Amino acid sequence: MARIKPQALLIQSKRKKGPARFSKITILACNILLVLLVLSMFAVHRRNLKKRHESLGLHDLQESDATGRLPGYAILNTTKGLIYLKLFGDVAPKTVKNFVVLSQNGYYNGVQFHRVIKNFMIQGGHPKGDGTGGESIWGGSFEDEFNPSCCRSSSLKRSSKDWDILKHEPFTLSMANHGPNTNGSQFFITTVATPHLDNTHTVFGCVVQGQSVVKEIEGVETDEHDRPRLPVVIESISISDEI
Repeated sequence: MARIKPQALLIQSKRKKGPARFSKITILACNILLVLLVLSMFAVHRRNLKKRHESLGLHDLQESDATGRLPGYAILNTTKGLIYLKLFGDVAPKTVKNFVVLSQNGYYNGVQFHRVIKNFMIQGGHPKGDGTGGESIWGGSFEDEFNPSCCRSSSLKRSSKDWDILKHEPFTLSMANHGPNTNGSQFFITTVATPHLDNTHTVFGCVVQGQSVVKEIEGVETDEHDRPRLPVVIESISISDEI
């Protein structure tokens, strides 16, 4: 093999091509294309989410007045009778809005109380009736809301600001979840005080009339999975500013 002299080696090294370099304009164009791609994907996601909500019959909140104030009451029409709920929109606005919109759009119509436990609570809100899912008006889960509330059945006329903590007392309306910030559509009504649930489940209302209906549902016969043997159904939920 012929030896390469130093002068020839120098000339050969100069002839070798260096790494490719991109101009600033090329880099800027690539960044712009990347941003446009991300925005396009986001727009597609929003459009698909809207279509999904429309397929479920979910629409924007029908506000009670021009100020956007949340409605104050809900009436559960069940196969056992009527349950009147006061909603705590001032301290749990996102949770109340979710419940109100789902109710107004018939999401809960025909839904069973799929879990009933004596001396504890009655639970519903899952369209399939098996407690395995259900989603919020935003298409997934949303965060907890733990704030002062008026969940005291003996003093319903007092402001929610009078109380230091949201408490799970008898006939409290609260969100079911499977961990922090996993609220969807399922809810429960307690039949006894359950302080171990404080600050783990969002309280957003309480029963003001129809406690006997709640107790009647609590007393139905259930199977080994706490499911009523004879279905107890929410036929509809009415939303109102007063009862």
